[in-house]
Amino acid sequence: MNILNKCVSNNWILCSAEDWQIAHPLLKSKSFNWNCNTQFGIIYNDKSNAATKNLIKTLKKN
Repeated sequence: MNILNKCVSNNWILCSAEDWQIAHPLLKSKSFNWNCNTQFGIIYNDKSNAATKNLIKTLKKN
């Protein structure tokens, strides 16, 4: 939530997935119909919980 507050208070642009439209009451969302893809990264601990390990395993399959 800290990064969302920083974006709001500093008037920064935050590029996010559609699901984030309701993440913060002061963020305004604008959809774009762009024909593009983006890469993403995930940072996680080697001693992660089972849910995180399962997510990483699933992502590696795809």
